[in-house]
Amino acid sequence: MNVEVTNPAPVASQGVRALRRPERRPTKIWIITSALPPKLDGIGDYSALLSAELAKSADVTVVCGSQNPDHISGVTVQTPYSALDPQTVKHILPCIAAGKPDWVVLQYCPFGYGRWGLNLQLPIVMQAIRRHSPETRVALMVHEPYVPIDNYKFAVFTTWQRWQLWQLGRNADIVFLSIEPWAKKFQPWFPKKEVSCLAVGSNIPYVQTDRKAIRRELGISEQTVVLGYFGTIHPSRLTSWVRGALEAVIRTGRDAVVLYVGPGCKIMDEVLAGLPHLNTGALPAYEVSRAFSAMDIHLSTFDDGISTRRGSFIAGIQHGLPTVGTFGRSTSSELLAHNGAAFMLTDTQAEDRFYEMVCDLAGDTAKRKRMGLEASRLFEQEFAWNKIARKLTDRLAETNSPK
Repeated sequence: MNVEVTNPAPVASQGVRALRRPERRPTKIWIITSALPPKLDGIGDYSALLSAELAKSADVTVVCGSQNPDHISGVTVQTPYSALDPQTVKHILPCIAAGKPDWVVLQYCPFGYGRWGLNLQLPIVMQAIRRHSPETRVALMVHEPYVPIDNYKFAVFTTWQRWQLWQLGRNADIVFLSIEPWAKKFQPWFPKKEVSCLAVGSNIPYVQTDRKAIRRELGISEQTVVLGYFGTIHPSRLTSWVRGALEAVIRTGRDAVVLYVGPGCKIMDEVLAGLPHLNTGALPAYEVSRAFSAMDIHLSTFDDGISTRRGSFIAGIQHGLPTVGTFGRSTSSELLAHNGAAFMLTDTQAEDRFYEMVCDLAGDTAKRKRMGLEASRLFEQEFAWNKIARKLTDRLAETNSPK
């Protein structure tokens, strides 16, 4: 397991709906994205998986800013521009004019389209689509709106990133954001627009595997409690809590180990120095799924809480793992409604409570099984790609009245 590969309840619309009208489902959808696999990019993974699902019922084209993308079954891929050269996004326009799609859906994170998150051409291009292709409607999917003002550099970056987001939103027919709190926050920015939450899915396929065989392969006994941790490591992930959780379980007298799956092995080695842990490194997606099968408890710690945009959290519940995590400003009320059933969450200020919950699950196999089943059920209801694609096309159809 040492081969490198990529790692990224229906929420009611926050906008004011128009009077009910006959829906016209889109049959021709174009997705604009800055990247696609094999490039390591979470939004690229999202775009590829979403487009493949949409292609089961629509004619789908992806316009991509990276060269030599992987083939996507049933999807046409065009590469008329380069994400490395912001000026080239203007080459999207003739493609749209020739293709005449019903909808163009822009997958947006500011840093995907220009250095420092700046691309003055992108809002101009999206406005020009509306002007020159009046038969085509425009949707904006916001994965990251702008950087927070955490330092002087970000204080500068956020000025143009906020302007850019506002320009893109005002030129869209509908705006999607990846978490409910953002949908609420940005509705006043676009008062005459439909503003909705559209969750992120898992970029990991579920692979049926032999748990015992995987644990033998990793050198883990059946009696050992495996605390799993998946994804990239950055300051928002509260990695010190992983060490604290492992120490707490060991203090109960149980054998325990952390199994980390992701590219931040050096950091994890430092965090868990002197404690039992295994690092797989970055893995192909199917190998990530196999590694999940070896875990007993999945740790999902974020300083803003779990949310519908955290792919690592979503992959954990997809694999039926009981998750212990945090809730915070990014956690939706819909997710909180499942706290205690599909997963266990604590406030980001209640670190000791987090350790208590991990120890509770470590000592209760039956509870882990029940929680894992509820997690799988929640995933299938809300985060499976067919459900995400359906929510998208439902919203587009509701907005799809004659101009």
